[in-house]
Amino acid sequence: CLKSFNMDFTSEAKRISAPVLIIHAIDDETVPFKQSETFYEKLPGKKKFVKIDRGGHVFYTYESRIRVIKEIVEWFSINFNKGYNENS
Repeated sequence: CLKSFNMDFTSEAKRISAPVLIIHAIDDETVPFKQSETFYEKLPGKKKFVKIDRGGHVFYTYESRIRVIKEIVEWFSINFNKGYNENS
C-alpha cells in the first residue's frame, strides 16, 4: 500500500521560493533520510535541515518531539513573525 505513494519530489525543489524547514529522523523507515537530504540540497532559497537522531517517522521519543516543537517555533518566529504585534 505505501509503495503506491512512493514519490520523489526532488526535481520540484528548485521551484520553491518560500523558506523551508525540513525535520527528519535518521531512523525513519517510511521516508528515506537520503531523500530529504537530496531535496534540501536542491532547494534554492532560505532553508534549514534538522537531523533527529532517534524518532522514526512520527518522532516517537519524547526528546525528539520536544526538539521538533522547539525547531518549528524558532523557524516560524524567525521567518514568519514579521509585523506580528502581541497586543493587537
